[in-house]
Amino acid sequence: MLKYPSEDIVVFAVPKNIAFWKVILKGSEETPYQEKFWMLYVEFDSHYPNCPPNVRFVTPIYHVNISGDGKICHQILGRCWFMQTKMSVIFENILNLLKKPNFDDAISCEKAHLYKESPNDYNREAKDHSNKYAKNDLKTLKDEYRLEDDDNQIDESP
Repeated sequence: MLKYPSEDIVVFAVPKNIAFWKVILKGSEETPYQEKFWMLYVEFDSHYPNCPPNVRFVTPIYHVNISGDGKICHQILGRCWFMQTKMSVIFENILNLLKKPNFDDAISCEKAHLYKESPNDYNREAKDHSNKYAKNDLKTLKDEYRLEDDDNQIDESP
């Protein structure tokens, strides 16, 4: 199991392709995403670590910094990428983005406008979307993607 400061992240390597990870992320408390689970994928291409990995949400999520196809708009995955950046830092930044969206760097102007006009409506829309697409528990998501506890989890512990 990949050990991070947060227990809200579980990472699985695909056995036949170590350059492809499946990541389960648990939504943070006091957000429209709380107590829900999302699947993300991470793909390391031949340019890694000179270029950031491709990290995307597979489970649809309503968020001002995440596109409809799961692309995450965050500096750490673009102009602020450093080849020394650890994956744990990327995952923590994604969790923080869910807690505190960056409305100045929105990927969706429509969602940013909704938030500026009515934060309650934005949060309600995000919560409704979460209830529709995200899973209520880790086991359901692991079963859906046929992820095993011991077979292919990554261990970065010292």
